[in-house]
Amino acid sequence: MTFLIGNTAYIRTVLMAVALGLFFLLMYKFAAHAIVDRYVMAGRRLYDRLSSAMINADKDSPFSYEYIQRRLDAWGVTYYSRGKITPLVYLSGKMFCVIAGFAAGVMFGIVAAFVFAVPAFFYPDIHARIRNHRDNEKMLPSIMDVYDVVYLQTDAGEYITRTLIDAYRVAAHPRLKAALITLTGDIMSSNDLLVSIEVFGGKFDNENIDNLVATIKQLIKNDASTAMLDDIRRYLQTLMESSNRYEQERTRRMGDVCLFAIFICMMGVLVYASAKGLLESVRMFKI
Repeated sequence: MTFLIGNTAYIRTVLMAVALGLFFLLMYKFAAHAIVDRYVMAGRRLYDRLSSAMINADKDSPFSYEYIQRRLDAWGVTYYSRGKITPLVYLSGKMFCVIAGFAAGVMFGIVAAFVFAVPAFFYPDIHARIRNHRDNEKMLPSIMDVYDVVYLQTDAGEYITRTLIDAYRVAAHPRLKAALITLTGDIMSSNDLLVSIEVFGGKFDNENIDNLVATIKQLIKNDASTAMLDDIRRYLQTLMESSNRYEQERTRRMGDVCLFAIFICMMGVLVYASAKGLLESVRMFKI
């Protein structure tokens, strides 16, 4: 008690300092929230303006929302990102690549900055196309299985709608299987087979899928025969055999390159050991 009475002024000063500190802390917190909210609102307005500009652009323009979305669907970007990469996100990513390429090129000069920035802009497109090409190669056996189902059930007199609903069960490739499941849902909900099959075809940049879509359209119009389906199946079989031969040849070449690299390394070690031994002998001879 004596301590409190003797240090009243000191305690009062400390309490006032704490109170002022809490006051300024609360003010800073609210001000920071206001600033953050302001930037968030500005970002949302910018996002809405860019989205509106992309949506209102000509549908065949490279910066059109619809055009970019079609490419994202066809290259599998929408599938692999689970829809998180929208056209605006994708375009923003390309702009980020341009900035990164420009920043990397600035270290070598302003001309190099522009040289680096241009290919950086197309890097996401190139990466997506390469992955789509790999998908197309891996998808070939599953497409053949779908053709087999269509061929057998059509030959047995089954309706094409029922055939497509059953087709997803034989598709092993996850991307093709997901698209066929979505196609099944679209067919059952809309009963518009032509529109559903068009949407299905738009999810791939694959010549074999395009042929499948064209064949199904002809089957819907009763213009296709089982002989035509059999010809396509034979073509796909030949294509898959060629692909397998190419993979075997590529594997063999890679093995040859590895053996050659091992041989070069061994020769390098032998040459190094021989040269070192020769130098040691010369050194001992001089002594």
